[in-house]
Amino acid sequence: LLQDVGLLSCDAEGTLRMHALVQRCVVDRLTSGGRACSLAAWGTLWRALQNRFVEHVKDDHRGRPRAEMLHASAAALLKSNVLAPLATATLCDALGRLHVQIGGGEHYNAAEPLYTRALAIREAELGPNHPDTATSIWNLAVLHLNVLNHPQQAMRLLERLLSPAMQMPHGL
Repeated sequence: LLQDVGLLSCDAEGTLRMHALVQRCVVDRLTSGGRACSLAAWGTLWRALQNRFVEHVKDDHRGRPRAEMLHASAAALLKSNVLAPLATATLCDALGRLHVQIGGGEHYNAAEPLYTRALAIREAELGPNHPDTATSIWNLAVLHLNVLNHPQQAMRLLERLLSPAMQMPHGL
């Protein structure tokens, strides 16, 4: 229905375009106090965000405008705590990358708790030696070293990656 009236569209590249009014309605619906969305609605939004938001937050900045358009919905979904743990970690990483790409002290500081949350989830769900856990450690270390100027925290994280306890599978 929203596509029929031009309020929502998806172009040939798979970019989801949503009128600002629809965006505000989605955010209001997802963050409203007493009116909870069904898990099916959250699942639908997660699949849309996973296909559009997470994939567009890349280091090359080409997907940044698309990701910024969906940022409010992604943040609301993260705040809801209805995603499976590993989906939450993926969304935390994507939001963290977006904050780093946007830049500035406020955004850099917002990235750190997101990366920390992703790491904690992956350690709990996958264990300390899993490649995805190692990627989370790396993301957080790079943020501390290159962006937040916290070299000692970065070194502690990097030492974890290099420690004999971190037994990575061959080929990594």
